[in-house]
Order: sequence, then structure tokens, then C-alpha cells
Amino acid sequence: MTDHARHHAALLADGETPLSAARQDTRSPARSGRGRWATVAARAAAVALGLLLPLLILEIALRLFGPFLPGNYDTGALVRRHPTLGHFHTPNHRAWVKTSQFTVQLDFNQMGLRDPRQSYAKPRGTFRALALGDSYVEASQVQAQETSAARLESLLGQAASTPVEVINAGVFGYGTAQELILLDEEGVKYQPDLVLLFFCHCNDLANNNYRLELINGELSRSLKPYYDLADDADELRLIPPPPPSPRTSVRERLRDHSLLYNVIETGVVYKFELQNPQEPFNGIDGLIDPTRGKYDARPRGEWDRAWKITEAVIERLRDRAAASNARLAIVGVPEWRMLDRAYWQKDDNKQLVGSGRGGPDAPVKLLDGIARRLDVPHLDLRSEFQPRVDADGLFRYYIEGDYHWTAEGNAVAAEAVAAFLTERGLVPR
Repeated sequence: MTDHARHHAALLADGETPLSAARQDTRSPARSGRGRWATVAARAAAVALGLLLPLLILEIALRLFGPFLPGNYDTGALVRRHPTLGHFHTPNHRAWVKTSQFTVQLDFNQMGLRDPRQSYAKPRGTFRALALGDSYVEASQVQAQETSAARLESLLGQAASTPVEVINAGVFGYGTAQELILLDEEGVKYQPDLVLLFFCHCNDLANNNYRLELINGELSRSLKPYYDLADDADELRLIPPPPPSPRTSVRERLRDHSLLYNVIETGVVYKFELQNPQEPFNGIDGLIDPTRGKYDARPRGEWDRAWKITEAVIERLRDRAAASNARLAIVGVPEWRMLDRAYWQKDDNKQLVGSGRGGPDAPVKLLDGIARRLDVPHLDLRSEFQPRVDADGLFRYYIEGDYHWTAEGNAVAAEAVAAFLTERGLVPR
């Protein structure tokens, strides 16, 4: 049999005819190209699925099990831009904060506060206090039941003859100006009987004068509202924040909806960008907060202006609270340096104290002078913390490296405030 005959017989055995084989050999190049593209598309889809599926599994796992991945990160954007407050918590939002020292779940209610109440409604017969402050009141370093506000509510409720509630209205990065605006816009809706202003000696004074908070006083770059006093005027002037952009960037959408994206951004991307995108809410370039100016007994220049602005804002807070049938009381929160005796034994600091020109007592006395002039009760927590720090060490009450209160620090603050309010007759017995 010839080679041609053998080839013909093989085709017939396979169920093909010479004609069908010829047709296969002469198929359309276009159809052949479509087949190759379909193969490429299928492979690309398989690769994409292979990459996305683990990410989807991680996203689901974070939602089910919390922050189980190693590292320091947040699982959600804690604040967003606000037209009048500059920034405010994301309502109806849950996030986790994970560091080497603590892991905390943060739940913000539908009004945007880290508080268990889900409406403004005040139960009949309830005495209600509103706690205004910054990150020390927000207390994202401890669990919800360990915050000073929650502990204070428990302590007052145990001793009072009527139900007592303490609303946690703390927001990180706030100064007295934002706390006044928050009281005016949101706080009064809770119908408080008492407004507690937690004044943080760490940075509230600098927060209240944009010339101290912003590098070179570049107000045009600020994301926060400020009150200001001109050199020759006593009338406060509100400087509102710039309006939020109507457009939402891809990054903002991912922050709002993806826990895994927040983990990657806060745990990895921030390290390369060198600045946490939330930092502008504290001050566009970070705080300019020289220790010396803050601890001067006779402040000058912009520090003097900062104290004058602070007094004028606290006066408005007092009057706004009174207009809502509430009393105002001030709680002074000590910066960790104020309690560190070794810090004040260093040469320059020791000279400042020895000369009588300043020291850890200076801001306490200046704030107390404001309280006396305005007839507002004032509790200095430094006097409560100092003996405990002397006995037990600073880092039992302040987190090392973070310098916010530990759970024990929050407990000390709550106990001192509860005793103070009871002694002054500011809460029911």
C-alpha cells in the first residue's frame, strides 16, 4: 500500500474524510485568533480569581474574628471630614485599633459618639452629664467599659437616688473650640444637666491658637475650626474649616467599606508616607508645642493669646450650657510630663522651676484662675495622679510611648471626678 493510501485509510479509521481534514487545515485565521484570546482571557480570569480570593477570605475573616493579623493597624477610618467641626466620628461604625500594647474595639453609635446610647432621648427622671474632651475622653486605648466616662457613670449611678448617665462625647484631636461647637450642634440635643469639660494640658492650649498649632501659622491649610482674638479686641471670631470636598476619592471609599484595606493602609502604607492621613485633623503639619511656653507662669506672645482665647471659649461654653439649664465644670487632665519628677530635675527644667518662672504647676494655676473668674468648678487631676505615680510609677497609669491613660488611669480619673461632683453638689445623691 502506498503512503497516500495508508494516510487515507487512517483518516477513515478516525471517522474523518479527506474533505473534512482539508477543511480543518484551511479554517479561518479570525476564528483561530478568537480562540487564542479566549484562552488568554480565561487564564487572566483565573489569575485574578487566584489573587482576589485570598483577599476576600481575609476580609471575611477580619469581619468574623477581628484583628487577628500581626502588626500595628486600624481596621476602619475613625473620623471623616465634617463641614463645621472639621472632623467627626463615622456614625454607625465599628473599628479595631491594634498596637503592640493594646487591641481595642471601637463602636460609634448612629449619632457618631463612642457611647452606648442610640438616640438623643433622655429617659424621664434621669440625670445626664455630657463629657466633652479629646482623645483622653474618647479613650481608644481601652475597652468601652473601661473609659473614664463609663466608669464615672457606674460610680455615680451606684451612689445616686436617681438614674445617672454620662455621655462620652470625646473626639481625638479636639481643642476647646471644637468642643464648644460640638456642644452647640450636638451636645444640647442630649439635654444634659451637667457639662464636663476635660481640658487636656497636653495640647488643648496649643489647639486653641492656630498660630501655635500650625507651622508658620498657615491657616489656609487647616482642616479645623478655630476661634481667634485680635490683638486689640476682646470679641471672639470663628474661623470655620474649609468645606469638605463633594467628591469621594477611591481611597476614602475603600476606608469606609474594606477592613483589609484599612489594615494595609494603616499598617504598611502610612509607614512609607511618613504621615498618617488622620494627622491633619490634629494640625496640618503636626503640633508646634514647645514645652517651655506651655509651662510658663507668665506666658507671653502667642501663649498669652492662647490662654485668652481659651478663657473666652470656656466662657461661651458656660453660657451655652446655662442656656440649656446645665452647669459647667472643668476637669484638668495632666500631661505625663507634669507627673514625671525626674523630668523636672533636668537642668533647664530645674532652672525654670527654681526661678519661679514656671513648671508643672503653672498651667494648673492659670486654668484655675480662669475657672475662678468665670465661677466654674475646677478639678485638677494632677493632685490625684501624682501620689499614685510616685508610688507605682508613671506607666501603670499612662501607656508607655502612647501616653494616654491605661485602664487604671481611667479608673483613677473617674473616681476623682465622682468624688468631686458629689462633694460640690453637682450630681444628685
